Amino acid sequence: MSARAHLAVWHRRLGLGLAVWFAAMALSGVVLAFRAEIEEGLAAPAGEPSLGAGLTAGTAAARLRPGAELVRISRPAAAGAPWIVLLRDSVGGLVELRFEASTGRIVAVRDARPDVFDWLVDLHSSLLLGERGMAIVGLA
Repeated sequence: MSARAHLAVWHRRLGLGLAVWFAAMALSGVVLAFRAEIEEGLAAPAGEPSLGAGLTAGTAAARLRPGAELVRISRPAAAGAPWIVLLRDSVGGLVELRFEASTGRIVAVRDARPDVFDWLVDLHSSLLLGERGMAIVGLA
């Protein structure tokens, strides 16, 4: 096989590999861009909880778990439902805290498993490769 034929084969393989990568980045980006709407559509109808109550829940969660990183605050999915605060602790585990919307009282604390959106965020930001993946995505 000539050098030109080898180059054509590698060019095709590289192009197909990059096409799959760009398609995965585009699709995960589209889903993440509409994450709030998707989660809202899957949840039961809710009243209009105030932003202040959510920030209070987030601040309280941060005080309970010093050094933890705030991942997400989710508003109540229905009237009377709790605020949900998701934290990543210092060892990388996810902790979910649920706060009563009216009083800000903690009603539950549990270890949380990553959901499909967390997986998509990791795919989109680091190709599921951690720091090296973030560097690759940063170059693209």
